[in-house]
This record gives sequence, structure tokens and C-alpha cells, in this order.
Amino acid sequence: MAVGQDSESGGPGVTRDRRLLAIRHDDFGWQALEATAGRQHESVEGLIADACSYLVVEIENERVSIQPPRFRSRPPRFRSQSGGEARELELRLPARIWRELEAEAEVQGIELPRLVEHASLLYIADLDSGRAAGRILDADDLED
Repeated sequence: MAVGQDSESGGPGVTRDRRLLAIRHDDFGWQALEATAGRQHESVEGLIADACSYLVVEIENERVSIQPPRFRSRPPRFRSQSGGEARELELRLPARIWRELEAEAEVQGIELPRLVEHASLLYIADLDSGRAAGRILDADDLED
């Protein structure tokens, strides 16, 4: 969940809430996020914030893959020792995006950070495939 939260002005009529979330990915996930952020000339936090806005567009378009995969428990020999690295990231998003993400996390029965983790990987996969290009402009309509 959110560790901390406050607001800042994001421009005319837009309030951006800042929240500190513990996000977990394995080495491959963090490397993919860092490489994509570098190619996009932005921070990992900025990329993940974009991913959250993108996910809200996909939710509104009723895309099936917005749901994180549900894996059965794996035998201990297949589990990573650490379960991935958790990093506390400060994300800045419009209040409406936070509300939509919280509602979706509740519908799916998962914690908000898990939904954000899924959003980040879905987004970089869609950027890589070219699917995200047409949807990024739609996210501008999601401001407060």
C-alpha cells in the first residue's frame, strides 16, 4: 500500500498525488524497466507512472490482460530466494488515476503495488511490440 502520500499541482486543473510504494521485480524485471526508461529518456518512476496511466486506459477499453497472472504455488526449489528486489518508489499521478487503480486492485483482490508491478511489465511489453503507441495519447484525457 501507499507508504506516504501528498499532493502537488500538476498544471492547470490537475492535482498530482505523490505516493511512496514498495514495488517488487526480479533482476530481469528491473533491468527491463531500467533499459526502457533509458530509451524513453525518463526515470524508472516516470516510466512506471506512465504505465499506471496506460493501464487505466486499458481498463476502460476492457482489455483482458489487465489482470495480473494467477500462478499456483511453486515447489520451494523453483522459488527465488528473495522473491525479487523491492524498491520504494515515489510515483506522481493525477488523483483520478490513483482512484481508478485502487478500484481495480480491489476488484481483482490484490494490493495496489501488485497491480502497479503488473502495469509496469504490461506497458514495457506493449511499448516493445508497438501496441502502446496509439494508446499513450489517450492517457492525456485521464487528467482530473
